Amino acid sequence: MKLRWSTFNIIEIVNDGYLIRNTMTGAVVLLGIAEYASIDDAILKGTLVVTSSIKLLIGENGILVNYDEDEVGNFFRIFHATRDNDVDTFTLHFLPTIACQLSCSYCFENGANRKGLMSGEIVEKSIKYLDDYFSNHKLRRMKVVLFGGEPLLGVKMIMRALPLFSILAQKHGLLFQTELVSNGEFLNEDVARFLHGYLWERLQITLDGPREVHDSIRFGSKGRRTFDTIINNILMVLRGKYIDKVDVRINYSLETKDRIDELLEYLACLEIQDNLNISFGIISPTLDESKEVFEQDSGNAYLQFCTKAKDLGFQIPVELTAGPWCVATEKHSIILQPDGSIQKCISTVGRSDFNFSNISVLSVDYAKDQRFEMFKRTDKCREEKCPYIPICGGGCPYDALVAHGEDGFGMRFCQKELLDTVNRGVVKT
Repeated sequence: MKLRWSTFNIIEIVNDGYLIRNTMTGAVVLLGIAEYASIDDAILKGTLVVTSSIKLLIGENGILVNYDEDEVGNFFRIFHATRDNDVDTFTLHFLPTIACQLSCSYCFENGANRKGLMSGEIVEKSIKYLDDYFSNHKLRRMKVVLFGGEPLLGVKMIMRALPLFSILAQKHGLLFQTELVSNGEFLNEDVARFLHGYLWERLQITLDGPREVHDSIRFGSKGRRTFDTIINNILMVLRGKYIDKVDVRINYSLETKDRIDELLEYLACLEIQDNLNISFGIISPTLDESKEVFEQDSGNAYLQFCTKAKDLGFQIPVELTAGPWCVATEKHSIILQPDGSIQKCISTVGRSDFNFSNISVLSVDYAKDQRFEMFKRTDKCREEKCPYIPICGGGCPYDALVAHGEDGFGMRFCQKELLDTVNRGVVKT
C-alpha cells in the first residue's frame, strides 16, 4: 500500500516533535522528530511499510491516506451525500419577535425591520406547514431553537407554541428538543421551569466583557445595566438544574479584546467551570456597515483567551470553524419570522429580500433557498486543496454577502489566515 500524508493535516513543530491534527477526522497525534522524519523519508522513496504503529495513522484517524486518494473530492461527496440523504433533523428557528430590549451597536439585525410580535394565526399555520412537511420527509428529530431579537419578549407566544410543536413531534414519532438563544436578561425561573418541560438541551447567552465593558455595550433603556442580572440568571438555571450547561459566547473587538481576561477571571471565581461551554466571537461588520472585516490581531487574541480559559479550568473550543455545516445550508431547516415569512440564514432576519417562502405555502420539496446552495463557491478551495476545507467549506455565505453585497451569493469567503493562526495555536494549547 502506497501512502502519503493527508491533505487535511495541519502540522506544528513542538519541543517533543511534530504535532499533527487532521481537520477531517479531528485526530491529533504527536510524532517524535526521528519517527516523523523516518515516515516522511519512506513516503518520498515509496518504501513505507505498514506496521502496527503506521496502522494507527490510517483509517479513522486519516493522518496517512492512500497515495492516489482524492481526499477533497471524497469530502464533498460525503458532505453532499450526508446533507441530502443522511440528515434526519428538522431545525425550526422560531422567532416570536425580532425586537430586542438592548441596544448593542454591533447587532447584525440593526437596520432590519424589528417591529411586531408573532400572532396565534402564524403559529397555527406553522403547525399545518410542519405537519405536511413531516409527512413528506423521513425525519427522526425536531429541534426548536428559540431565537430573536430577544425571544423572551415573546414568551407568551413561546408558551403557546412549544406544547403544540411537542404534540406534533409525537404525532410523527419524532424526538423533540428545545434550545434558547437569549441575551439572558428576562430568563426567570418560571421560564426556565417551562422550558425544562420541553427537553431543553441548550442555552446560549452572550457576554461582552467584564461588568463595566458589558454594561457599556449591552444596556437597556436609559442605560439600564444588565451584567449582574444575566449572571444571576445563569446561576439560577444551573443551580435549579434546569439545564446542565450554559454556552457562554464572549464577543470581542479591537476596543474590548484587552478586557476579556478579566471576564474569564470573574467567571472562574463563580466556580462553575464544569457547567459552562466557553466560546469566543469576533465582532465583524453587518450588511449596513463597512466592508472591512476585523481580523487584525483577532486570531492571536482568540488564542490568548483560549490559553487563559484553559488555565482557569474551562473547557476550550477544540477548533475554530467557518462552516460548512450551518443552518443556511442545512437541508431540513427554516427560520420562521414573526410575520410568517421564511428564511434560511439567522443573520438576515428582518430583511424581506432574504425571504424565500411563507409559512402558508406548502410544498413537497425540502425547505430550499437556492441562493445558499451555490456550492461552486468552493471551486477555488478544491483547486488549492486547502487543509481547512472540512471546517470551512468556502466560508460563511453571510460574510460573503457583507464583503461583496448581492454578488456575494456564490462567492467564497476565505478566512484561511485566521483559521490557520487559531487552529494551529489551539492544537498546541
